[in-house]
Amino acid sequence: MNSYLSFLTLGLGLFATACGATSMRCDGLGCDDGNACTAESCNPQTGLCQSTPVSDGTSCRLDTGIGACEAGVCTAVPCVRPGGCGFPTMGSVEVALQVAPASPAEVLLEATCAGWVITARFFIQEDGSWRLAGPIPSGACTGQFVANDEAGKTLCTSEITFDVDPSAPTQIDTQMACPIAAP
Repeated sequence: MNSYLSFLTLGLGLFATACGATSMRCDGLGCDDGNACTAESCNPQTGLCQSTPVSDGTSCRLDTGIGACEAGVCTAVPCVRPGGCGFPTMGSVEVALQVAPASPAEVLLEATCAGWVITARFFIQEDGSWRLAGPIPSGACTGQFVANDEAGKTLCTSEITFDVDPSAPTQIDTQMACPIAAP
């Protein structure tokens, strides 16, 4: 009787494997339900998708702005931003920056524009100038240019204040004095 049960168990196990009750049932199965507040996976025992809520407080996007996940549902969060919590009106900025006499490895713009915190990376041009172009929240902006060396160490900073108009690109041409570090 013992050998019969062993054979039956082994036989059922082979049958289950052959029928796909292992993780092979999940191969190629897309389980994304489109809900940012759930994590999907395939149950290898059933071959069906299952969703579990992500951690409460995980940020998610609503049509009206940013939300937070609560028990698997994206819900609105109280607005604590001075300029409001909806999506900002965007403008564009074009910055040409000369950094002298040092040659930094990267230049960043770190600013707050109409209550939105941004960090943008400049790109080096053939003439040695640094250029930044792209969308940015419109309104008053204050911040700084940051020049870093290859190791990420800050070589110098330069404060900046500017306004971004949503109806026309904001043009900024400026220079930044950045001393060469002693070896």
